[in-house]
Amino acid sequence: MISILDLGTSKISAALASNENNKLKVLESCTVKSEGFQSGTITDLNLASKSIGNCISELESKSQQKIKNLYVSFSDEKIIGKIGFQRYETSHEILYRIFSTRKY
Repeated sequence: MISILDLGTSKISAALASNENNKLKVLESCTVKSEGFQSGTITDLNLASKSIGNCISELESKSQQKIKNLYVSFSDEKIIGKIGFQRYETSHEILYRIFSTRKY
């Protein structure tokens, strides 16, 4: 299973897909309103974390599967590289990893 989370200023989307014969098949997806983001920047860590947690929880509920691996898509002019997450307990940890890649 492949889980993908897309962080945006107005919404956060997530999808759960399987890889069948080298073709991705989307099994479930969801979108929630993002809070704590403004113009591509996290302005409130607690609200952003809550939004991410809500999106992951909704995807787990719809798919009836626990998310074990997560790939995160985001854009910020100060962030470089791609980040994958495994078995993180909270969305605060996801945000910490994202912020630790920023160039200041």
